[in-house]
Amino acid sequence: MRGQHKNARMDTPPAAEQEETRVLQLITPAQQQFIEALLLGSNVSQAASLAGISRRTAYYWMNDPSNPIRKEYEKQRYLLHQEIAVRVTSIRTKALQALEDLLSPESPPFMRLGAVKMVYDSCLHDMILPQEAPSAIDLVHDSADAYHKESWDQQVNQAALYDDRGRERIVDED
Repeated sequence: MRGQHKNARMDTPPAAEQEETRVLQLITPAQQQFIEALLLGSNVSQAASLAGISRRTAYYWMNDPSNPIRKEYEKQRYLLHQEIAVRVTSIRTKALQALEDLLSPESPPFMRLGAVKMVYDSCLHDMILPQEAPSAIDLVHDSADAYHKESWDQQVNQAALYDDRGRERIVDED
């Protein structure tokens, strides 16, 4: 009897899996279309229009962290990000292998030169050449700009304390 009870517990999905199954059952085709439109780059208004739902409803879903639609969107967004990371890693490995093959002594010199130029232009150029220090005039201008911005901000804040007749405004500190 004890063994049966133990097996029965193992067959029962954890609470998180039950919740996920319940959430998936709640998502309608229009809601899934809305989520997919967001994942493909549409803003909330565009995705709502594509899915045939009101913009107000869409914003309601996305502003509530406990809403099943937002949870499903976040889950799908995370899974999509993970899938892209795996694919990029695979492509990066292949690209580095191809670059190593081009740089091998067996490759013709013009191909090796082209590979070296590409690597230098895309990666090494900024690492090898030191950053040029700003000129003295740029340093002075940057400092003056910062000073004037700070001075202006203080004047604006000070002006906000008085009305148009020069009387002190009552500022509520709440």
